[in-house]
Amino acid sequence: MAVKIAYYPGNTARAASSEVEDCIQPLCKTLGIQLIEIPKASSDGGNIIKQSSPKLQHSLVAR
Repeated sequence: MAVKIAYYPGNTARAASSEVEDCIQPLCKTLGIQLIEIPKASSDGGNIIKQSSPKLQHSLVAR
């Protein structure tokens, strides 16, 4: 039985680091991990908000 893990790569990861996504999927399959993408997840603002307000970014992640 595969281990199921909730997964949301984020907007930045998909746009700027697609190679990570390309590696994660086959690696998890090999390890018997099924990634379940979280539907309707919203962005935490990535590095853009972090640069101006780390506290705001943490608040967005916590919601």
